[in-house]
Amino acid sequence: HTLSGKWDDDRTLLVVSDGSSFHQKTMSYGLVIGDSDGNIYVEAMGPAFGLPTSHRAECTGCLAGGLLLQHLQKFTTLKVSTSISVKVISDNQAMIHHLADRQTYAIP
Repeated sequence: HTLSGKWDDDRTLLVVSDGSSFHQKTMSYGLVIGDSDGNIYVEAMGPAFGLPTSHRAECTGCLAGGLLLQHLQKFTTLKVSTSISVKVISDNQAMIHHLADRQTYAIP
């Protein structure tokens, strides 16, 4: 309901992810979706799959946040306000650089 209503220009939707690899054998991620006013809307965590690296685990958490937002719209027929500014927050510098690079592409 909050995402479909009026969204103040000074408020940002935050997707915060964290991922880790344990002894390069297993990986997991956690994520929180909230806003810059401190409201938390979604918390999630889970395993990450593939070659165990902290980069892959972090990317899995970030992707999970994006997928949650997509499924929220798809399965609830929610119309998210186009004025919502979304910011992805991560402590993995490689992922941050890759996301910034992808914003320069004309075709995703």
